[in-house]
Amino acid sequence: MKEARQRALLGQLREHQVASTAALSDALGASAATVRRDLDELSSLGLIVRVFGGARLASEDPLGEKVDDPFDEVLARNDAGKQAIARLVAQRITPGSTVFLESGTTTYHVATELQAAELTVVTNSLRIADLLTSASGVELIMLGGHINREYMSTQGTATTSELANLQIDVAVLGCSGVGRRAVVRDTDPRGREIKRAACKQASLVILVADHEKFPGIGAYNAIDIADVDLVVTDLPIPGSFPSLPAEVLHP
Repeated sequence: MKEARQRALLGQLREHQVASTAALSDALGASAATVRRDLDELSSLGLIVRVFGGARLASEDPLGEKVDDPFDEVLARNDAGKQAIARLVAQRITPGSTVFLESGTTTYHVATELQAAELTVVTNSLRIADLLTSASGVELIMLGGHINREYMSTQGTATTSELANLQIDVAVLGCSGVGRRAVVRDTDPRGREIKRAACKQASLVILVADHEKFPGIGAYNAIDIADVDLVVTDLPIPGSFPSLPAEVLHP
């Protein structure tokens, strides 16, 4: 929990360059005392610089370039929660649909639940494509583009251009966080563009996000929650978190 909160704190500073303790407390849903302890720890690591009433990023942010952890490392985190989300999403998908599965570890679990289904699956995930290659009932469309080796996915203008030429019944999107101002966060602007393209092409947009994604991390505002029809998570959203302008589903 502390690691996720501190990564979210760094995400806020990457987005705003400098922030007050009060603003960070509000954005993270944590007490001012907790934020101050986090700031002291991050300052001792050289990641931030304390300023009067708050903090700013150090001139060089060691986490700035490593925004996506390796896929297999992330896949193992909260495995049970992601499986629970995947089962709920699978229940919302009807046979014969065309489904876009964005690259991500929770969407990978969704793909696992859909292996026996009769569907057309569009994806930018090499791992999802590999999983579904042997699924006899799945017509698979792999989007081209620049390969992100860390996350085993395709990104870039080629990816979004191909997606823009498709009709999608259901888009299942992941995220790095859900901001308190009802925005879906991403760690990479190329991921942001994929989400936006998918929303334009899809009749139904489902966002999958486990409880650690509230607020999560990510310097980029990808889409608004208002663009999402259904948010599927593994636990009830904390009461301190603002209500979201979308249907929320959890086990």
